[in-house]
Amino acid sequence: MDPSNSIVYEVDSPAYSPYTFFQAVGQDGPIGTGADYSNPGCPIQSIQYGYAAPVSVAGYSCLKNAEVVTDCNSVIREEIFSYLSPGVGVVRIEDYVSDTANGNKLYQDYSQTLTNKVLH
Repeated sequence: MDPSNSIVYEVDSPAYSPYTFFQAVGQDGPIGTGADYSNPGCPIQSIQYGYAAPVSVAGYSCLKNAEVVTDCNSVIREEIFSYLSPGVGVVRIEDYVSDTANGNKLYQDYSQTLTNKVLH
């Protein structure tokens, strides 16, 4: 990741346009929104948040972004936390999903942490 870059894009699938995966911001708050209307009766909404204060993850100084996905009843269905380090790139990703059988409590479904930044 180029330290002078303020935005990194990710393409969810070929059917969707690229959306902001990470954006460096000077203050905490929302940086983007999105919606999935594949089920018109209950569209899925997402809000992406950026956090200004760096956090240490696996020995790297990272900026944190979060994406909160809710259903049409404002129930959180997924939260994705991304930690990126300027000059390094993605250091950690955590994905929490809703357990509908357990009162919609979130559980960690996936995580991945960078272990080595040496290119081969």
